[in-house]
Amino acid sequence: MRAYIKQQHLEQERLHLPTLRHTMEVLWLPYLDELAREIGCRPNLARLMLIDPTLAMSCYFGPAAAYQFRLEGPGKWTEARETVLTTWERIYYPLNKKRAEELAQKRTRSGYGSYLKILAVLLVLVAVCIMWFR
Repeated sequence: MRAYIKQQHLEQERLHLPTLRHTMEVLWLPYLDELAREIGCRPNLARLMLIDPTLAMSCYFGPAAAYQFRLEGPGKWTEARETVLTTWERIYYPLNKKRAEELAQKRTRSGYGSYLKILAVLLVLVAVCIMWFR
């Protein structure tokens, strides 16, 4: 345990300026992942991709939210799935004049369509690049 603490302290000194204030800083996302791994509540994205691809894509490509660590393991929360899927709505709601009902309708209409559109655009770009560099 002491060796681990020493290793973490040296890593923090390497990342930040050598002052007392900066050696106490921690990058929050790797820290959360490390804690979740030890506790056993880190979401398994491979399993999520098979069970619920929309949720897996939202966890992987969406903003990092603490709710993701409530999907599995101890402290599991039944509403965590819906909360993770509506993270962008809650981020943009204070910035937009649209009402919450309009945002909810937009989310329910999109489904896999937006992912398919992105995939189609990427495939077209790859095809154009292949044709261009021949």
